[in-house]
Amino acid sequence: MMICQHFLIEPTKEQEEKLFHTLYLCRKLYNYSLDQRIKHYKEHDKGLTYRKQQNMLPKYKKNIQNIKQYNRRYFRMY
Repeated sequence: MMICQHFLIEPTKEQEEKLFHTLYLCRKLYNYSLDQRIKHYKEHDKGLTYRKQQNMLPKYKKNIQNIKQYNRRYFRMY
């Protein structure tokens, strides 16, 4: 039984830069969201709800430069 498959991709320089930048933005969004949850818990002794955090996302997106060139699905809450 095959459990996983490995694929070797050889992106062009331009594709590699876009992939790197997209992963950078995803990582930045994840870390920002995690930081929000930690701060909220320390201040209120309650976790931050999905709905509240989702409503904060548009404010965060305004601070990111060049977001228009990337797909919206990367910047939705999980």
